[in-house]
Amino acid sequence: MLNLLAYLYTFYAEGRNHSFEIAKRRDDLLSFNAIIIVSGDGLIFEWLNGICERTDKLQILENLPVGIVPCGSGNGLLASVLAYHKNSLNKKGFENRAIQLINNKEALSSKVNLMHIEAGERHMAAFLSVGWGLLADIDIESERWRSTLGQNRFTAGAIVRTIKLKTYNGSDQQKNANEIGVFSKNDAKAFVEYEKMLHRISGVLRIALENTPISLSSNYTVAHNYEQIKRVIEIATKLKFETVIDLYEMLTAPISKVMDKWFESDVLKATIATDGVIGFAASPFDAGTGYVLLHHVFGNLDNNPGSWGFVYGGMGAVSDSIRTVGQQLGVDFFNNSEVAEILIDDNVAKGVRLASNHELYGDKIFSNCTPEVTFNQIIKKGVIKDQNFNHSINNINYTSPVTKINVALSELPNFTSRPDAGKIQPHHQTTIHLNCESMEIVDNAFKDYKSGIASKRPVIEMTLPSSVDRTIVPENDSNAHVCLLFVQYTPYELATGLWSDEDKKNFVNRVFTQIDEYAPNFSKSVIGYDLLTPKDIESTFGITGGNIFHGGMTLDQMYWLRPSKNFFDYTTPVKNLYLCGSGCHPGGGVTGRPGKLAAIRALKDK
Repeated sequence: MLNLLAYLYTFYAEGRNHSFEIAKRRDDLLSFNAIIIVSGDGLIFEWLNGICERTDKLQILENLPVGIVPCGSGNGLLASVLAYHKNSLNKKGFENRAIQLINNKEALSSKVNLMHIEAGERHMAAFLSVGWGLLADIDIESERWRSTLGQNRFTAGAIVRTIKLKTYNGSDQQKNANEIGVFSKNDAKAFVEYEKMLHRISGVLRIALENTPISLSSNYTVAHNYEQIKRVIEIATKLKFETVIDLYEMLTAPISKVMDKWFESDVLKATIATDGVIGFAASPFDAGTGYVLLHHVFGNLDNNPGSWGFVYGGMGAVSDSIRTVGQQLGVDFFNNSEVAEILIDDNVAKGVRLASNHELYGDKIFSNCTPEVTFNQIIKKGVIKDQNFNHSINNINYTSPVTKINVALSELPNFTSRPDAGKIQPHHQTTIHLNCESMEIVDNAFKDYKSGIASKRPVIEMTLPSSVDRTIVPENDSNAHVCLLFVQYTPYELATGLWSDEDKKNFVNRVFTQIDEYAPNFSKSVIGYDLLTPKDIESTFGITGGNIFHGGMTLDQMYWLRPSKNFFDYTTPVKNLYLCGSGCHPGGGVTGRPGKLAAIRALKDK
């Protein structure tokens, strides 16, 4: 056996998806007699999925047998093949049988059916089973104990997950079709194809949004430009002409036009179209709203395209997690410490001065404030000499039409369309859109805003995070809930002047009364609320214009132009000063990408 192994070509899987890439890209696979995989089912899965990405996959699958030397925890595929041959994993000799394949393709072999699994934009080949929910979580989460517990990790994982049971809410396409079919049978069919189109586009768009904007310049090294060209090719290879046309339309057309092309029901068209105007001071009939919808589809929580999620413990838990990890690494944190000035000497950022006059110094300085706050408020006027840069920063549009209303409730909203008797139902755990039965209603709300008044019938986006996370409500009150309302359109200032307390009270009453039209128990269940107009958001959180995206998400303020031409790579005219907030690429949404990409850029500048 050792003599025979000396004639084998051997490669080692150096990390996740390494064997996938080898299987996908090697051009000499048919010159081998067989592939022997010394591993468990995971490496076999990677190998076969890599093969299935090839144009010659059928030829390779038919002519290149796979031998298995079982070194995994379960070795399920080999166990199944052996059982078919009335054999068992408990018997010895697997190594010899695998080696025999080199000279004899019929040596204890069995053809195996592959399943094609389609999950949104992701396509996979599977050979045993497809898991989702509890068992899948146990398998994945127990991986951390592989080196210490071995096969016993599954038992440990099952115990932990059983103690911490959670609800699994899957997508039910048939149920979606049934609901949409109430308004239009044609739309129920079209919706499936529409979703596929969005997933195709977002898959390509995600490559662009998850990486620093492509830049080819004589100022960069040959190696840098080579990497940029590789990325262009990667994007191009994923593009079918049909996808290019769909993407072009979404980037340029009003979302109303896209909806009219796909659907006939006003309710469905307007409900989907609201994602094209959320946080955006525009009507669904305005150009640019198609891209805003696409940006929302960019979400990809747990590999579910188009999905976003609630943070357990509330959004503050994100900051707490960052602090916890940072403290473990020896990072110092200064809470409630306002930065008064970024300290710059000879155009090099040296540190910051706090409002308390305490000064902190570092080799690299990062700002996740808006560009307006960073360059016009905490950097002294006249320090940045690049007038083109200053001009572009001063002309960023921060307009926001959004008022946030956070509400404490004594009970769940009970919608007349879905009576629930106080029990949490699937619709409570989604995003609920109100006042959007037609695009004309949304457009009228926008026209009110343009006239300088809060919309008479505002678009309301409601979420109920407490329907998923009970840690954010009192432990002893099983009926209490938190309701978050994202309401538009509301001006930064009214035509009559600044928002008065009376204006705010009247607007809240209007919103609550209109929610009562859908859920009659809403107003009477309100325990308390907190209202934040765009100006309140600005003054409370330091977010310019109250724009949660740190600048409008229009195409003229994205990619190479976010925040400014020539400074889209997280650098600034000041050496060692970097932007890492939503005011730079890829923009708004809690993605973590601006921070990660800024850190990568700073590391390259060592």
